[in-house]
Amino acid sequence: IALNVGAGPKKLLITWESFGDCAWATNFTSNCGHSGVALSNFKILTSANSTDGMDGDWTEAASIADNPVMARGVEIDFDGKSWFKFVSEGDVGKLLEIEAFDMTENGTDTWFFMGTSISQMGIKQQETDSTTAQLIHARFPDYTPAMLRGGIGCINSTEVVAHLDEYLKYAGNVKYWAIEMGTNDAWGGGDWDLDAYVKNMQTIIDSAKAHNITPIIARIIATNPEKSGWQINQAFLDAVDKLVEDNKLPKGPDFYNYFLEHPELLGSDGIHPNAEGGGQAMHHLWADALAPLYAVGDTAKKDSSGNVTTRKSK
Repeated sequence: IALNVGAGPKKLLITWESFGDCAWATNFTSNCGHSGVALSNFKILTSANSTDGMDGDWTEAASIADNPVMARGVEIDFDGKSWFKFVSEGDVGKLLEIEAFDMTENGTDTWFFMGTSISQMGIKQQETDSTTAQLIHARFPDYTPAMLRGGIGCINSTEVVAHLDEYLKYAGNVKYWAIEMGTNDAWGGGDWDLDAYVKNMQTIIDSAKAHNITPIIARIIATNPEKSGWQINQAFLDAVDKLVEDNKLPKGPDFYNYFLEHPELLGSDGIHPNAEGGGQAMHHLWADALAPLYAVGDTAKKDSSGNVTTRKSK
């Protein structure tokens, strides 16, 4: 796969999303089995003089080995180049998208959406009128967020902590972690796993901050008790609010109250967002929650095409 970006950027962030069953990783959970072939072993090559993606001189910019996840970003040197391409001799699975972002001025408008099956379905699998990134761009044209989707069905906070080194290895080179986590910890409506959840979330927050990542946590999505037979225990919602306040984090979206008021956007199990607007609502709620970060303003620069933007670090 070869793409002509055009001359100008000195560095690029190349991101890609793979299909499978749409879980970000296939082996992080014990309660659910996931399948899919990740784009595992490949090289990224660049060229300054190709005319069609095949001819010309090519230089190796990155070599990726044994990548296990379905969405990732890699930064490459692009000074003087105009083309990049992915080259693999192995099975590359199914690719959903590839994007390129100008990182010449060390952009920080980069996001990883960590989550459960709520995010796996709502943020990646289901149709939406616009993604969170597109909604932000529509409101703030100087910004084009790089957005990686990291939902994993059945995962809970304990399993995230168990694989935290892998999260940091494969999604630690972004500025923000947008976190949806807690449905599986709070499953059944009790508070028996509350202490573990709070401890795990604090570990995730501390680890993110230690790697210059800003975590933003969504309030846990409400269920429809008429279908699910249970509702999120208020103690978990209070815990999220306290984690946000104590750690001085930006406020995330309030999935609980929105879906409590809109149970028609939940599926037949009363727990997951449905394909008739549930996932779309999640994208809009994330965009609404993140908008204040963009409204404050930061220095942005467009390249000559006006299509690629960067956000300078403060």
